[in-house]
Amino acid sequence: MAREEQPSTRQSASEAMPPLIHAMRNSFEGCLDIFLFRREGIERFDPSVAAMMRSFLVLAAVWPVSFFVDAMALRALGRGGEYGVLHYGAVTALGLVTVLLALYLLCKLEKRMDVLPRWISIGNWMGIAVIVPFAGMIAVMGGPWTESAGMLAGVLLTGFAVYIMACSAFVAAHLLCIPWWRAALYTLGIFIVQQAVPALAGL
Repeated sequence: MAREEQPSTRQSASEAMPPLIHAMRNSFEGCLDIFLFRREGIERFDPSVAAMMRSFLVLAAVWPVSFFVDAMALRALGRGGEYGVLHYGAVTALGLVTVLLALYLLCKLEKRMDVLPRWISIGNWMGIAVIVPFAGMIAVMGGPWTESAGMLAGVLLTGFAVYIMACSAFVAAHLLCIPWWRAALYTLGIFIVQQAVPALAGL
C-alpha cells in the first residue's frame, strides 16, 4: 500500500516547490533529455511567453559567469585582451539580439511562429547548462599545462561544439517539423552568425 502512494508523494513534493525552482528543475531535466536526443525533453519546456521571459531572467543572473568564461576563451585564443568590460558586454548583447532575430526569421520562414517562445527558452537553458563543461575545457586549454594537454582540450572543445550544434539541430527539426538536413543548415547558419559578431567587433 505504501508503494502505491510513492508517485503521489513525489508529485506533491514537486508541486510544493516554488514556481521558479520547479521551472529550473524541469528545464535542466529537459536539457538532459535533449542532450540524449530524447524528444520528450523538448516537451518539458513551457511554450508560453512568460516561461521565455523567466529564462531570460535566469540567463541574466548567470551572465557574469558566462562573461568570465567568454573572457577565458578569448584569452586562451590570444584575442580581445585590449578591450574592456563595456566592449565585451556590448558584443555579447549584440550577439544575443542577432541570434534572436535569426530564430524569429526562421520561424517566420517555416510558418511556425507558435514555437518561437519555446525555442528561445530551450536555447537559453541549453546555454546555461553548458557553461560549466565549456569553462572546464577552456581552463585546460589555456592553463599552464603541457602543449599536448592544451591540444587535447582544444580537440575536445571542438567536438563538444559540434555535439551542441547537433543537439540544437535536433531541437530545430522537431520544433519546426522539418528534415534533419535543413535543421542542420539552419543551426550552422546561426553558429556562423554567432562567430561573425565578435569577429566584426574586433575580438
